Amino acid sequence: MTEELKHIKEYHSTHNAFAKAMNIKILDIDKGYAKTIMELKSQHKNSMGITHGGAIFAIVDTTLGAAATAYGTFAVTAAANISYIKAGTKGPLTAEARELSKTRKLGTYEVKVYDGDQSLIAIAQATMYRKDKPYPPVEEEK
Repeated sequence: MTEELKHIKEYHSTHNAFAKAMNIKILDIDKGYAKTIMELKSQHKNSMGITHGGAIFAIVDTTLGAAATAYGTFAVTAAANISYIKAGTKGPLTAEARELSKTRKLGTYEVKVYDGDQSLIAIAQATMYRKDKPYPPVEEEK
């Protein structure tokens, strides 16, 4: 992993308060690719005792963001579609995002989410919008 990618991974890890609250960590990152993990806690379960769809989408969106910003520019989710394939009951969850296409402003990604048994529980496709702004942001000198 290059120094630039290590810096991006570290920035994600320390500045994404939502991912921290959801217990999501980046395992691997490259331009157009990311792999994350989320240890399941009671806060991730719905009233039926299975992983809440919002928690699954949270790992999807976090993984997308890591894969898209690995190019060193801000990227935000413009559209996303998710299919829940089976109930997630056993953790940890892992997600992998892979870039399908990339233009100057848009990127299309596929994300697969697996449970602790490595069973596919969800698949998503998303479009990321790339901004002309460096990521991580450049610290202004004081």
